[in-house]
Amino acid sequence: KEKYWGCYTESLLAFLDYICESLPVDTDRIYLTGLSMGGTGTWMLAMADPSRFAALAPICGTGIYWNAGMIKNIPIYAYHGDCDEVVPVHESINMVKMVNKYGGNAKIEICYGVGHDSWEQAYGDDRLLNWMLEQRKN
Repeated sequence: KEKYWGCYTESLLAFLDYICESLPVDTDRIYLTGLSMGGTGTWMLAMADPSRFAALAPICGTGIYWNAGMIKNIPIYAYHGDCDEVVPVHESINMVKMVNKYGGNAKIEICYGVGHDSWEQAYGDDRLLNWMLEQRKN
């Protein structure tokens, strides 16, 4: 309560360090995804340390548009419902546009007729998973 993703980036990155040190992780294939507040966390954590991630898949989240250049080197596949009344679809559209304005490679799947539960479409179909598995850090 009364905290936002910016309060947790250091501890989450430390946790990621711990996982990478403790388990056999291919650090060229670390993918970051989340839905709703986790979609926002996806944008925020990637901006905190963009060198860590091979791909991002933020689902119905929002980000900091003016900082989108930080993640221009990470492939991004966002999903958002056009009828979302919790996080308006323009939040993801603006993030994708700004990443691409900085020379990035971001795309968005707008789920027409879908509200805030666009994660069902994103995670319920193999396209997103297959796309993620094709990504590796350069």
